[in-house]
Amino acid sequence: MGFYVPRWQPPSWVKYSAPFMLLALITYCTWGFAHRLCYDQLFKKLGRQSVAIGLICVVTFLDALLVVLWCQIKIIGPGRLPKVPPYMILPEDSVDYRSSETTTMIPSLIPPLCYQSGPNGQPIWCNDCASVKTDRAHHSTDLNYCVPRFDHRCVLLCAVIGKDNYRLFLQFVMYMALLAVIVVVSICVFLRQIRKDLDDNLIAILAITIWGYVMSAAMLSTHILCIMKNRTTVEVMARRKAHSKLSYCCYYNVKDGCRYVVQLERDESSDLWRKRPLWRNFSDFLGPNVLFWFIPIGFPNSKHRELEANNDGYPTLPTILGRYYESYGDEGKEMIEKKIAENQYVTKFYAYGDRYHLIN
Repeated sequence: MGFYVPRWQPPSWVKYSAPFMLLALITYCTWGFAHRLCYDQLFKKLGRQSVAIGLICVVTFLDALLVVLWCQIKIIGPGRLPKVPPYMILPEDSVDYRSSETTTMIPSLIPPLCYQSGPNGQPIWCNDCASVKTDRAHHSTDLNYCVPRFDHRCVLLCAVIGKDNYRLFLQFVMYMALLAVIVVVSICVFLRQIRKDLDDNLIAILAITIWGYVMSAAMLSTHILCIMKNRTTVEVMARRKAHSKLSYCCYYNVKDGCRYVVQLERDESSDLWRKRPLWRNFSDFLGPNVLFWFIPIGFPNSKHRELEANNDGYPTLPTILGRYYESYGDEGKEMIEKKIAENQYVTKFYAYGDRYHLIN
């Protein structure tokens, strides 16, 4: 006989306390650095007025920059996946696609050439959103909707990180590491000259900033490696799990007009999105303009177009998703085609909507 142990849910104030604790640490370190080192030691005792003023200005500017980035991460958000209607696997007259909110028919969608599916070839469905869960999208329980290219939930910033605010999050980590480097190097450079007057606040600040630099630098390098391989944090964590769920991919073979459902191993599913050359992976995550990789300005995603149709009157996935649309990399497509050529597939079938791929 087992016992049910209810899962502890922390109160909402605990969830929102982490950013304010981080802000308090940054404020304390800035005060101690500016007052105890820059003013008391450099400005008054050592006569290095220009160095003291310069350091105070740089550290204060970076502090303000971190606050601005955090506000943008929260305001812009991770992005919200538009509602995607069911794929046209069977003829429309044989399936009753009705909305749960109205009695109107939902226009079925021409299946994309390749999509992640179940073992029977059906796309992944989100019951909460009443929508197809497209590739790399995950449902966020905090936001109660599906997030495109869901990366992770940052506890420290109390924010969900997705496609829209990922670049801002990476900039936050980068400028946090830069701030910690400036504080640590400045204290270490003048350590011999101020060792007699070294106070407990500076020792505490040095320890905090060293810890902050190690954490932020490790996080930054980890995310850069993920970008190089075109992986999200969720995909990396799933790859490390010993008993991760099986994943499947439904692929449209142009040669015979048939769809093949291929089972993917952990390493194979995480490499689906890697592109060549390496630049395309960085462009996917950070945008095509290198200048904005470092400029801390976010751009909210423009409103997606409504269900635009092709010449036959059926909407397509790229027109619904806009820039949220994810395309497989060259290596992923080659891997899937190789499995099909070697008859390593779960099942195959003909989808009714694929006839429009042949027409177009």
